[in-house]
Amino acid sequence: VSIMAPKQVKPGADVTLEVKAQPKSLVAILAVDLGVYLLDSSYDLQKNDILYSLEVDISGLPFLALVYPGLLSGLVTLTNAHYEFVPLLQNYEITNDTTQLTLKIPDTITTWRLTAFSMNEETGFGIVHGPTDITTIQPFFITLNLPYSVKRGEIVAIPIQIHNYLNETLDTEISLINAKEEFYFMESTIFNRETGSTEQQRTKHVTMPANGVDTVSFLINPRLAGYIELKITAKNRLASDGIIEKLRVEPEGIKKEFNKIQNINVIPSGPVELSIPLTMHSNMVLQSEVISLSVVGDNMAPVLLNLNDLVNLPTGCGEQNMADFAPNVLALQYLKLTGQYHREAKLVSKAKRFIEIGYQQQLTYRHDNGGYSVFGQRQDLEASTWLTAYTIRFFIKSLKYAIPIERHIIESGLDYLATAQREDGSFPYTGYLIDPSQQNRFGFTAFILMTFLEDEKLARKHPITIRKGLNFLSGSMNRTNDMYALSIMAVTLQMAKNYTTSRTILDKIIQRKKSSHDLVWWSQNDRNMAKDVEITGYVLMAMLEIGYSVEVAKKAFNWLTQQRNAKGGFQSSQDTVVGVQALIKYSVKYRVTGSINVTVNYTAMDNNTQIVKIGEMVVDARNMKIVQMEELPKTTRAVKILATGFGNCSLQLTYQYYTNGEDSFQYFQLAPKVELLNPAEMSLEICFSYIEPSSKATNMVVMEVNLPSGFSGDEKDMDELLENDIVQRIEMKNSETTIIVYSAQLMAEEKSCLSLMAYKIHDVVYRKAAAIIIYDYYNISRHDTVFYKIVAETAQDHSSKVENTPITLDNENSIF
Repeated sequence: VSIMAPKQVKPGADVTLEVKAQPKSLVAILAVDLGVYLLDSSYDLQKNDILYSLEVDISGLPFLALVYPGLLSGLVTLTNAHYEFVPLLQNYEITNDTTQLTLKIPDTITTWRLTAFSMNEETGFGIVHGPTDITTIQPFFITLNLPYSVKRGEIVAIPIQIHNYLNETLDTEISLINAKEEFYFMESTIFNRETGSTEQQRTKHVTMPANGVDTVSFLINPRLAGYIELKITAKNRLASDGIIEKLRVEPEGIKKEFNKIQNINVIPSGPVELSIPLTMHSNMVLQSEVISLSVVGDNMAPVLLNLNDLVNLPTGCGEQNMADFAPNVLALQYLKLTGQYHREAKLVSKAKRFIEIGYQQQLTYRHDNGGYSVFGQRQDLEASTWLTAYTIRFFIKSLKYAIPIERHIIESGLDYLATAQREDGSFPYTGYLIDPSQQNRFGFTAFILMTFLEDEKLARKHPITIRKGLNFLSGSMNRTNDMYALSIMAVTLQMAKNYTTSRTILDKIIQRKKSSHDLVWWSQNDRNMAKDVEITGYVLMAMLEIGYSVEVAKKAFNWLTQQRNAKGGFQSSQDTVVGVQALIKYSVKYRVTGSINVTVNYTAMDNNTQIVKIGEMVVDARNMKIVQMEELPKTTRAVKILATGFGNCSLQLTYQYYTNGEDSFQYFQLAPKVELLNPAEMSLEICFSYIEPSSKATNMVVMEVNLPSGFSGDEKDMDELLENDIVQRIEMKNSETTIIVYSAQLMAEEKSCLSLMAYKIHDVVYRKAAAIIIYDYYNISRHDTVFYKIVAETAQDHSSKVENTPITLDNENSIF
């Protein structure tokens, strides 16, 4: 087989390929961006690979076929992770010796590398001698490089690059169009004052050299938060180009998110009426509200919709990675138990893909002895018994769904745990303990035993370990009153089929329930909502297993549902996994299989009870798995609901807004010091300490450092930051504009400091303050926020000595 193609074409053009092959051949053509191909072409077939494979005995695999980079260390190498890899693969049946195929090439400027192979019943397998390249090139075009985001009220330069690869000098007209009046055009005056205009278009002229590139900038001031449209055109007597891109504009301050959920049971004899208020903070930034109302018939639909995005916090350590892995396993379990596994092929495929990615990532935290630790063997001297048990338990669960988890990975993890067991049957916590509440040795031992009891075949290999552990638990139920420990013990003893002891523990737990209206939950009484979710989740699973009080179980289910975030998860990682597991168990046991037809009428009202929007959503058997959502006006402060018909559904009112007030340092003391070293570099020193008097230490602490608009961090500085003893891990997100710092633990009243650099990559003036947020990952109620600000610049003077200057706008409706 061979391919002939033009060497150069315009983006988006139709391309004619001449393909030569034996008639009645099936020809497969692969087109890949050359940049991606040069980074990794291992997925492409090579002629020598085919010839070599024919020499290998097909009864076995060559040794190297079992080897991949990082196999021994658990390392996962992700190269050029931000590049969007879009391979194009097409199969064609060739009827003649020479066939012409017309294809549309993607509308992008790059080089496409084409390879092909053919299969024929008579002549067999054929492959091209070498690749064919097609370069898409535009002789005249414009490009735009935007910041990740700016804040409302800031002034940002929009740099437009004009590329002229024609052989003539051209007078060119560049226009930025503001058709929707989403921003002001700004101009700098000799008095260092900026004036603004809401004109719908501004034009600049530039003389473009032949075969050259030039840049034109427009100063704009976004009027609205959200995504504003930037439409740019460039034209001259020979060529023209135009692009439309979106600029992300955020309100000033930090985002607060809230979610209110109601499970509704509608019966024909009477409608359900609800009134749901929205509470806004006094420091709320005006016009920053985003409010929505949604309804769904299947309570698990939000979880299935957001499988890899259930937790709103970073997931950058070995335990937090499991918050992405475990819910996907549980989703497959839910689909299997409800008979949807084969019908939902796309969802199953998606969940399996996430599991396989999570599995490879989790191997990076593996130690040579089979255990796992929070940051991996390179940073942690000792594996964690808790994290190892957690990891291996979900690896075992995933085996039921044909996930390629290596058996020796599971067996070595179980062996590591078995060797750690004490003579009395308990398990010690080794390595870094993520959450001090897990130090109770009864609950801790129960947690480890869950892993050994997960699979009967694997359990048979560790009978002594299991027997000693169960004996320890059975003789300990009267030796602890810790709610967290008791809830895990109840579940573990049920897994071991010791229902008598489990029920005795459950009776003890039920006596300590908390209740309000139709809600029931259990608490550790330490102001840690995430821990309350875990405890209630374990108790609910224990009740469901033995059919203990259907009424109490329903109320516990309702309470858990109301603690969920908008995506179906909970506050942090471990409570999300336990909470979702409990909700799935309840949804499977009390699954509604009958018909449903619920009409939800809603009325949104403002502070003065004036109606701002009314609407209707209908849930029936055809759409019960679809989340229906309606956006409500920013002025909404209460929503009235009238539900009629018959059936169960879940109603969710989600709202967010920004606040610009700092926290009052109840838990952490934060002291940032920023210095603009030169117009293009800033340094930021952050000193912090844990100051809550009632606790000696935190759990894992995460600090999110948001950089001022136009600045970003650099990967090359991160290694230096890791040399600080307090820093365990560094991540960057939002195009390197947010730096996330992980600290294993902070001791009370011990001051720590870290310094980081940031670099200006976009011109922004009158910058708003940026936020630094610090919180205890496993007790999110412990958090504090502080804002910092570099000295303002004007459009004419980018030095750090210029103070804030008033801004005058031509439009009387200025936001300043």
